[in-house]
Amino acid sequence: MWNRERHLLTRTELYDLIWSEPVYKVAERYAISGVALAKKCRKAAVPLPERGYWNRLQAGKKVRKTPLKPAAAGTSENILII
Repeated sequence: MWNRERHLLTRTELYDLIWSEPVYKVAERYAISGVALAKKCRKAAVPLPERGYWNRLQAGKKVRKTPLKPAAAGTSENILII
């Protein structure tokens, strides 16, 4: 059986990563798919950039970064990425 590293991130760390570069690039860093990482973000209530965000940013257009809201009751502040 193969072994992957475990990564424990806070919601804030995950938010900062997701808004620093496209999801698929962040996912590659942790050896998971972009879909799996997006699911972890949704479960942790971490907002994702909307479709086309990175293209508009690269084109110099105005983009809006969705702020990270406080976690709802029952939402963990830590996210485990395996």
